[in-house]
Amino acid sequence: MLWKVYPGNQHDSQTFSQVLKELTARFQVFARECNSITLINDKGNNSTDNQEDLDHTNYHFVGSLVPTHYPDLLAIPLQKFRRLQGARLESTRAYRLRRKVWGQERTLVVTFSSELQRKQRRGIEHHLAMRQRRLAELHRKLRRSQKPGAKGKGYTRESLTKKVQQICSGQYMSQLLKVSIRQKGQRLVLTYRTDAAALARIQEQKLGKRILFTDHEDWTNDQIVLAYRAQSHVEDAFRAMKDPYFLGWEPMYHWTDSKIRVHAFYCVLALTLASLLQRQAAHKGISLSVRAMFQALNGIQEVINVYPATGKASSRGRPYLETTLTEMDATQQALYQMFHLDSYRQKS
Repeated sequence: MLWKVYPGNQHDSQTFSQVLKELTARFQVFARECNSITLINDKGNNSTDNQEDLDHTNYHFVGSLVPTHYPDLLAIPLQKFRRLQGARLESTRAYRLRRKVWGQERTLVVTFSSELQRKQRRGIEHHLAMRQRRLAELHRKLRRSQKPGAKGKGYTRESLTKKVQQICSGQYMSQLLKVSIRQKGQRLVLTYRTDAAALARIQEQKLGKRILFTDHEDWTNDQIVLAYRAQSHVEDAFRAMKDPYFLGWEPMYHWTDSKIRVHAFYCVLALTLASLLQRQAAHKGISLSVRAMFQALNGIQEVINVYPATGKASSRGRPYLETTLTEMDATQQALYQMFHLDSYRQKS
């Protein structure tokens, strides 16, 4: 519906301010048919100015707040959360309240998802293990540098501290990794450990939680949560355009603004056509991601078998060609028929 090329070093909140006017104008096309239009905002778009601009339009919104800015909401016991009823919300609970956000009274819904909590916990454990390996390597390098006859300048307390800070950067890492640097005689000693109690606190208080806010006072918790999750369709589109095999934005062999805009145009055009194919398949009961759909289609191959001439006068000594298709599974057969691919087959 709308795409825009903008400088890569520009913050999302600034971009949102520029795009909002264009998006609002584009929505006017639908205003005759739609009684209510709701914008779904990611927390990267948050700013006081952007919210004021949005409040001056005729559109509603559902957005997300940065959880760490509201520690009192994260501290609300899960016993006060109510389970949501929708089939797509089985693992989600919510707590609803009213609060001022940037000077305006809003409806807030704090959500907790056990599934999201598990994913975030796995992500933290992955990054934690990676940093533990780097600390172990730093520990080995420090010991080697302090052996008699070791080459190089070695480490000072300041350089070692700087190295540790680099390793322990990232969300939650400085809370979870307890690193100590002490002097023992003429040598520096590096020790480290993982704070299991801190990890338990983070999991209980922060993981799996989102804070949504909206001007839709009349919407149920289910409606607000499902509306916010609808942005996953846009995220899927970005993932599709990062795919190196289908619809990929990269590699882009251009460096002038005009050619980059043309490149963006045909990438978005390809995404639009692919999305229409995906939509057509979904209406026929075939639920596939764009990537999965292309993988299935890519597996449908046409083979040309070449047979020697029969010697008959009618063949005039030419080899005989016969085309056939590779074996297809049920999904491929359904796509083949639905998209009328037989009309593109090589005729014998």
